This record gives sequence, structure tokens and C-alpha cells, in this order.
Amino acid sequence: MKLLPMKYGEYTWPHNPEKLTISLKRNIRELSMPFSGSVMQDYGVQKRVVEGEGEFYGSDCIQQFQHLSSHLEKTSCAVLSLPNVLPFFARFVSLQMMGNPEPDLVRYHFVFWEDGKTDITSQSVSGQIYECREGDNLWQIASAYSTTVEALLKQNPMIRWPNYLTEGQKVVIS
Repeated sequence: MKLLPMKYGEYTWPHNPEKLTISLKRNIRELSMPFSGSVMQDYGVQKRVVEGEGEFYGSDCIQQFQHLSSHLEKTSCAVLSLPNVLPFFARFVSLQMMGNPEPDLVRYHFVFWEDGKTDITSQSVSGQIYECREGDNLWQIASAYSTTVEALLKQNPMIRWPNYLTEGQKVVIS
């Protein structure tokens, strides 16, 4: 099985990172109750944290690193697409060059945080929203709304597989 390349906004990794960790945790606190022990308080699941390490290699490895670092400097969030994970909005939090750079090799480490406040539909100011039903795909939706699959993909960068839309997934039409 060939993995799709990792993407963040308009940036596509030339080759996927060697290590990728997606962390999720539940925020639970134990509260002491006077004269009656303690109680567990569940504050819900925190946002995803994505960390990874990889290498840029070749004669342009420094330029590849600088191109990736230019996306860290942007203050807005973007769609993060990971291999075998449904895309989601995230913020680029950190990027580190690791070890000693060599003429044809740069090792790096990055961190992304999920941006749960940004709804996919908020990216469209005046767009019509379609909520997918079981079995829907982009070709059917494009045909029903007299548009093209390419136009839908441009409006919906979080869609990685046009044939695989989940029930309840929102698609911006225009």
C-alpha cells in the first residue's frame, strides 16, 4: 500500500517523515472532597498533537528546510493531511533542525497542534454546505451541483480521497 504524502496547507513533503506521533489524551482531575474522599472529574479529550522527525536530502536540502520553515512563520491555521488519517485543521507550532547539517542532509523535528476552534465550514464565507450521506462521493456531489470535482477539491482542501466521504462530513459547494 502506497501512503499519500503528508501536506500542510499548500506545502507537500517531498517524502514523508520517518517518525510520526499523534497524541491524544483525556483531561481527568481528581478532586478532594472534605470528609468523603475524592471524586474524578472528566474534562474531555484534549486536541491532537502531531510530532515528527525526518530528513531532507539532496543538493537542495537547506532550501527544502527553509521552504517548510516559511510555513511556520504564517500565523493562520491550515489543513494538515497525514498518511491514513482524516485531515484536520492545525497550527504549525515548532520546527527544529537537528544535529549537524551535512552538505546533502538536514534532519528536522516538527510539532503541530489541532485547531479545534476552526470549523471546516468557517473557511467559506458565502459557501453552500452539503452534508454527506452514506455512499456519497465528490463526483456525485459535483454532478448534482453543476460543478467540477477539481473546484470542490479546491474549496475543500481537507478532502484527501474523493471516493471516500464519511457520513456527516461537510463539503463546501461554492
